[in-house]
Amino acid sequence: LTYAKSMRDVYQYNILEKHGLFNESYDLFLYGQNMVDSKSQDTVIVSIDDLLTESNESDKTPFIEAFVSYYGYNDYVEKWIGENVDDKKRSTRILQTVTTPHLAIRKFFGSIQYCKDNKKDEALESWMSGVALLVGTYDYVYGKSDCKENLSYYTATWYELLKEMCRQFIREDCSMSTVTALEESLYDSIDKGISSIQTSSCLFVEKSAEDLDKIILAPIIQGTIYFADLISANDSSVDPQSIVSSKTFARAILPVVDQYSSDAANNIKKILITRENVENVSVLDALRVVWPMMEIPCEFIGYFKNGQSLFCDITAPPTNQGNVEAPTSTPTTQPSLSSHSDMIHSDFFTNGKPYNLTYYSIAHERAKIALDIRDILVLDDGKESDLVEAKNIYENGKHSLLENSENSINTISLKILGSEVDRETFNPLYYLYRFALRNKEIFTQFLSDHKNGVDVFPNVIVTQALDIAKDFALTHDSIVAITIRMQVISHLYRALAYCKNAETAEAEKAIDVAFAYYVGVSQRRRDDDGYLFYAFAQRAAKLLESSGNKDNENSEAPANSIILKLLSFAKDKAGKCVSDTVDQNWINLRTDINMIISAMNLPLVQFFIHHLKHVEKGFQNFTELYGLSILPQIATCNPSLYDFFTRSVIEKDVSSEIAEDILTTLKTSYSCLGIACFNVHGYDSSCVSFSGAYGGYVPSHNVDKYSFIDRDVLKIDALMAEQAFDLANDIYEYGYSSRTEEEQYYLSLKNLAEHLNDESVINKEYNAFIEYYNESQINNLIADALTENDISLEVKRETLRRSFQVLVLYFTGIQFLHLSVRECSENSSESTETALKNWDKAAAFLIGSLEGPDQSGDSGNNGISMYALSKELCPYFESACTGSGNSKTNEFLLGSLQDGVEFIKLKECTSLQNHIDSRIVPLLSVSLIQGIIHFAAQTSISDSSQEIMKNTAYIVSHPINALVNSKSSKSVSIIKNNVSPPDVNFDALTKGLSDVIDDLNVNCENVGVYPRLNHPPVSLCSVEGAQKNKQSEGTSLSGGLYVTSTYVEDRAKIDIDVRDMIISLQNGTYDLARSIYFNGLHSQIWDSNGENTGSKRSLAQFSLKAKELMSEEPTFNFFRFTFKDIYPDPSTYGDILVTSFFPGENLLQHESDPTLAADAAVALNLWAYVVHKLHQTVTDCTAMSLVDKDGVHAIDEVGAYWIGYSQQTGDSKNGYLLYRLAEKAGEMFGQEINGQAKSNSNILHLLKQAAIQLSFPNACLNNPSTSKNLRHVVNKIISQMTVPLIQHLIANMVENNQPQVMIYAHAVVPLTSSCSSSTFLYLKKNLITNSFDNTKINDIIRNLQTLYSCLGLKCEDIGIYKENFQLPSCFPREEKSPLAGYIPASDVREFADIDLDVHQIDIMMQERAFNAAKDIYMYGRNSIDLTLHQLATANERSIVPSFPLYVSNFDDNEDYANKIVLSVLNDGLTFTASSKQKQVLVSLTLTCMISFMAVSQKLYQSVFQCKDDSDKSLHSTIMLWDEAAALMIGSLEGTDNSGSTDGVLLHGLSKQLCSYFTTCEYDNSKLNDKVRTLLYAGRAASKINDCVSLSETAIEIENHLLIPMIQGSLLSAVENNLQARESLDEGLAKGYIYSESILPYLKAVDTTSSNVIKDNLEFTASFQPVEDGYTSVFRAFESIIDKMRRIDCKEIGFLADVGLGLCPGIEGDPSSSNPTFSLTIVTFTIMLAFTILAL
Repeated sequence: LTYAKSMRDVYQYNILEKHGLFNESYDLFLYGQNMVDSKSQDTVIVSIDDLLTESNESDKTPFIEAFVSYYGYNDYVEKWIGENVDDKKRSTRILQTVTTPHLAIRKFFGSIQYCKDNKKDEALESWMSGVALLVGTYDYVYGKSDCKENLSYYTATWYELLKEMCRQFIREDCSMSTVTALEESLYDSIDKGISSIQTSSCLFVEKSAEDLDKIILAPIIQGTIYFADLISANDSSVDPQSIVSSKTFARAILPVVDQYSSDAANNIKKILITRENVENVSVLDALRVVWPMMEIPCEFIGYFKNGQSLFCDITAPPTNQGNVEAPTSTPTTQPSLSSHSDMIHSDFFTNGKPYNLTYYSIAHERAKIALDIRDILVLDDGKESDLVEAKNIYENGKHSLLENSENSINTISLKILGSEVDRETFNPLYYLYRFALRNKEIFTQFLSDHKNGVDVFPNVIVTQALDIAKDFALTHDSIVAITIRMQVISHLYRALAYCKNAETAEAEKAIDVAFAYYVGVSQRRRDDDGYLFYAFAQRAAKLLESSGNKDNENSEAPANSIILKLLSFAKDKAGKCVSDTVDQNWINLRTDINMIISAMNLPLVQFFIHHLKHVEKGFQNFTELYGLSILPQIATCNPSLYDFFTRSVIEKDVSSEIAEDILTTLKTSYSCLGIACFNVHGYDSSCVSFSGAYGGYVPSHNVDKYSFIDRDVLKIDALMAEQAFDLANDIYEYGYSSRTEEEQYYLSLKNLAEHLNDESVINKEYNAFIEYYNESQINNLIADALTENDISLEVKRETLRRSFQVLVLYFTGIQFLHLSVRECSENSSESTETALKNWDKAAAFLIGSLEGPDQSGDSGNNGISMYALSKELCPYFESACTGSGNSKTNEFLLGSLQDGVEFIKLKECTSLQNHIDSRIVPLLSVSLIQGIIHFAAQTSISDSSQEIMKNTAYIVSHPINALVNSKSSKSVSIIKNNVSPPDVNFDALTKGLSDVIDDLNVNCENVGVYPRLNHPPVSLCSVEGAQKNKQSEGTSLSGGLYVTSTYVEDRAKIDIDVRDMIISLQNGTYDLARSIYFNGLHSQIWDSNGENTGSKRSLAQFSLKAKELMSEEPTFNFFRFTFKDIYPDPSTYGDILVTSFFPGENLLQHESDPTLAADAAVALNLWAYVVHKLHQTVTDCTAMSLVDKDGVHAIDEVGAYWIGYSQQTGDSKNGYLLYRLAEKAGEMFGQEINGQAKSNSNILHLLKQAAIQLSFPNACLNNPSTSKNLRHVVNKIISQMTVPLIQHLIANMVENNQPQVMIYAHAVVPLTSSCSSSTFLYLKKNLITNSFDNTKINDIIRNLQTLYSCLGLKCEDIGIYKENFQLPSCFPREEKSPLAGYIPASDVREFADIDLDVHQIDIMMQERAFNAAKDIYMYGRNSIDLTLHQLATANERSIVPSFPLYVSNFDDNEDYANKIVLSVLNDGLTFTASSKQKQVLVSLTLTCMISFMAVSQKLYQSVFQCKDDSDKSLHSTIMLWDEAAALMIGSLEGTDNSGSTDGVLLHGLSKQLCSYFTTCEYDNSKLNDKVRTLLYAGRAASKINDCVSLSETAIEIENHLLIPMIQGSLLSAVENNLQARESLDEGLAKGYIYSESILPYLKAVDTTSSNVIKDNLEFTASFQPVEDGYTSVFRAFESIIDKMRRIDCKEIGFLADVGLGLCPGIEGDPSSSNPTFSLTIVTFTIMLAFTILAL
């Protein structure tokens, strides 16, 4: 916005100049007016001059440097403007043509460097700043909107210049609402720049910036021509301002023209600046000289006076001319700067980034191969003679000559180029193609010059096109896509090889030849009518245009622009090859070459897609050709996908039915080709990016490039298979697939191996390795395999594969785990993110990209990581694999990696280290041990694989030997001696492993049993060990979706009961269904020793035992509270409803849905039991009774019951428990995220959090915060568990499915009893008590939505129902939502929600669930960091002036209210009290004592803070005041001024009592209205720091809050007057609490009268209620109130039932009172409040 506002300065500058105020305009230029530095904390005005001077060296671009070079000084703008001011000449055109465009260009090119530095935010900011400078504050935003029609044409921006010149040149509608071709290009270039920055495609950012360079120049060129024409009359009629403008435009264009022709620049200067007469030359003539080199499309300039295009049909004169002459004849249609059609066109040496060609003759001769292709293409493939001629040209050549070593001239033929490729030892891509194609039928049957067809595959493919297809177009494409492309790549790699040997000249020559083969002769830049790869790419780009992604038709294909630029870079680097060792220049050259290869893939992919889409139109051969041209690269990147492509494209004809699948799959493979989806398809929303997941692990950071290192292993193996040892070594040393974050170099396997010994991180596993072996052991193994020697090729390949797998990637993964621990220990948010990123990198190395995103990994088992090793080996060990084909060890590993993420987020760094040592490393060791056993066992087989297996067992044993050595030197000797070639003693080996397995913390059950043919099976477990490990074994749920730490498979199998129950109900075998429901079938119960008890869990018992298990849990009591007036035993509500759905039971069974009983059992019984397990875990943790893994096991049980045994991730069809229920609901409400319902994802994440909290040693015993954190997490889990219930209730109401509505109403409505009582009763009436009436659906849903916040949910948690039904709009609870008409200035929802605790405690008391009530009281339920117990015991209460009175009144007990509450909840009363009395004692104490004192505390804290005169104090003052209001009113009152009937705090109490005392008005108490007014008055006083008024207002509020307690005491005296001694009526408890809440104030005024009140309202066993009669109580109060000057007896009111009040004189007559209320203060504060609020 800062830069956009520069337009306003320019606009105002323009106005000042129009009025002749030049000095004022100059001041505006120098000092600014409208731009403010947004990055400064102070208000700093920025001027245009500041923007010019702020640019530093990094901002400079070739464009700007051309100006500095031409004019000789940096401050050319300032100089010109200064001159004009002195001459009283206007300078707005300078700002339009130079200032803002140049600033914009600097910003665009600044984005490039930011992009390269991986500073995406800075790059985007710089780019948008450039946009803002060009178009101002609104032009770009409304660039394509009709709103622009209303904008002024006098903004004086560059954009306005564009519109102004449009009206002179374009000859089309130039209104602000019209988008011209130039504007379209402007918008496209801006958008592409933004997208390229966001995708870190820095080369495309650079291209977009260069395109904007040309676009910016277009209106400036137009202006130069226009004003040159205006002043051409050269007489007095010429407007002086036009002369000034012509000079300005000339200055803006001269440096650009001078780059191409100094003569042309001089002529323009003479004509427009020095005003000299240049004979026979006009400005237009001069511009025509340089036009071809400026690369600006003709339509950007348009037409001038004569309606003829100014440039497109003009042939530019030679550039080395002297004086420029005007053309004398109409030029040819196709311009050419070269008179030789058999030369490389000079366009490539002058335009854009010019290529510096050194070896002209060699390059031109090689480029002539294009003419051979041309001569083939012009033949008629329908003529036999032309076929013969085509083959002759192909085989023998025609135009391209080569001088050989014997100084004779030979003709180069296309066949030679296609055949000699097998001699290219420099080109790894050739060998990778040969490896991928070796066994393909097209090549195995083809021999050429006694060579295997695959060795000369380019020749084979072209020959097939000629001989079999007899298609010259296909032949042309084959030659270019395969032969020519492979030649370009081979010469590039040849240059790299020469550079490595410091052969600079040869390196440069090789780059020149590559350039020649890429471009060819007879090719003009930006044209598509050539014959080699450049023209090929141009045509491919046009295919993209035709599909709706249009660039300008005369522009250069993006691939070509990038490749030509990279070729120039490569040529520059080739000239710097002066070292015979690998240096940074060589590395950079290698990077450029690989980027060229990637860019060359782009047009191939575009053609492949084009022909694939039109395969039914006869493009089968072309589809196969382009498949052959690109797909082999995927073979060593994603073999499974390559197999799919081979079967689908190469081995058989492509059908239109599968074409779309091929296209979709191809999009997932673009990273294998080094390209991005948007490079191919433009900005198409159908692009699919790399998933970012590895074998089911979803990283929090993008570490894809690290995972790609496994592709290098495949490439090395392929090169080894092709015996290209040196090239394999190159990839090992320098990398190929994995680029670092800085994009500076490739990550290599050797680099990883060399950096393992990082002293800054403690890598215990690697340290043990080098202690046992040595630092060079890994490199020695790899180096021997990469060297040509006597070792067989297959052994070499296996050695490399296993060395990379179990040494390099294994140790690197572990190293990054330990790095995470180090970063975790640093105390900063940045270090936490770094730790998480390192953890993700560890996962990337341990799993790899080859496994793909799915949890089961790669279906073809092509991975090479530790994850892949585990998958490879699990089939050989009994029960080691899962049903999905993955290993159980991997699923445990995935769970452990996710656990590690939680440890890092919690900053539990010591636990993280323990987790690595005790969990992750042992799991990785399982695969290593399995490998040793399996490969060693295979050595007994006498076949060709024996040596391979011996060597493999030896290598895989390396990490285990190192670990064992640190535990037992004896054991390691046994293992090493019996696994090393040549002899392997299998029995001794397994005995050694068995002896040490416990020391390695490895669960022998995870290793499994290894069956051997003709031998006993091998197990490393002893009998005792097997039993022990069975109990500690975890369970993988849903194919690794959730992996538990303890054994819970038996619990998960309850879902099989549900399944069989459903089947039985569907089949009509109802007795069997009942039996399964009541008795269970599949969920066996095991004791703590792992013995089967013979008992089974049943779905019925979850409900029938609820009273026994759950009676002290809040959620269960909400259900019991709801159903106590409906069912005889409300605790079994679930079972009652389930059994009612069985046939013959209350006729609720519906034939259309026979499975209702099963549905109800899951939604009611199981759901409630899962909640019970959560509550029980919190209770046990709070009681510190959880030991060892008890807590984790309880959470694991929840996971098992939620997911089940049969569930698959994200599957709403298969599965039977609550997870499936949530999946189905998620689909209906559009809540799927990454293939899984949002609620499920949240629940599983929260379960992991809970398990982590409980996994620390003695977590509940040693850490007091554990139970608090666990309670918070559990409450969130229960809230998320409610989501699918609400979703199913809404969906079934929409469908009017009455039975299902009944089920889910039973599941949801009881939960709402914890919220608003009135809303709960409405829902209960309309969904449970009465049958659902679908005409009320909207009202029911609206009522339900109001309770989301209370239930811990938001509108977005539920989502939007996707069927054809419009749900009522859901409105989220606002941060500053009104509280009964009082709108807080702070977010005090946490305090307002305390009334929910009060309300829920009251329900618990009604249900006699005293422990549940105590739990809510002590630890809270609805406010995260606030509890009633905290309020009751807060030390800060001492700030309240009346607090000492309370302490004194309650026998010097500061925690008087807490004592009352706990004496009831702990059943510690010294007298008998009824349940109702206990309920009242607790509930009223919470309101009248705890809430009252908490409100008073906050009021007086606010006054205290007010006296601290600071901004921070002002904020605290207002917040404390708002907190007082929240604690007084509460959330249940709602937002209306009158509140609601649900309030349970002081506001609700006043409203409840006002009806007895005739003090109500408009459904509220008058007292509440006055208090609300005082609250506003106090907040207004705080805002102006009027602490005196604030203090007075606090006192007034405090005294007003006493009135409900006085009223309650009076009412209780009347109601209890006739009660008997030891009465159990609740009224006695009310009178006691009301009076005790007010007595401290009364005693301070009148001891005698207060004793009368106390004696008559006492509550003890021997007490006679109101012994002196209620009139004595009234008289006592009357006596005291008369002395309490701040309480008005009129506000207490008149108890109509007995005709008594406290005002002397006329009882009940308000006019008789003598109010003592401080009207002056209140009037002032009220007026002040409204004044400030109005501000």
